[in-house]
Amino acid sequence: ARQQISEGEKEDVKTFMENCIKMTGIVPIIVLTFKTKGDYLEVEKIFRLMGAEMVIAIENYTPESHKKTLGRTTEILMVIDSALRNVRFHLEQPRDPRRERIERKKFMFNYIHQIELHHERKKYEREISKRDRYVRSVFEHKPHELWQYNEMVKTVGSQDCAIS
Repeated sequence: ARQQISEGEKEDVKTFMENCIKMTGIVPIIVLTFKTKGDYLEVEKIFRLMGAEMVIAIENYTPESHKKTLGRTTEILMVIDSALRNVRFHLEQPRDPRRERIERKKFMFNYIHQIELHHERKKYEREISKRDRYVRSVFEHKPHELWQYNEMVKTVGSQDCAIS
């Protein structure tokens, strides 16, 4: 709780939480550490808005503050108790393990494919950016030649090669 969550991190955490639910059927328990080092109520609100059902804030044991207290021990036990209650609840629900396994497999294959596509896209963007920097450096002091290069590219028909 000692630091805020950036917008990019919010998206990553939300995606992670959604993927946990798709894979396990269980909403993750969020544990906020260093409860007294920041506005944990604001951070808790952010996680609840992302779909978290259980958010538990705890204070860490540190080299400077390592004495056991009832409050700290209770917070840790709350995490364990919440996890066990969640497991018990899901064990009581009717299930079709075969169908669930098939759905998890499909999800994982699709997820891996999406990650690979994302990495390929990033690699392509880096290559284009590298090429653009090179072309700009070649034509740095010759704007007329850069214009001619872009016109030539338009004629050939490969818009990926044009430089702005």
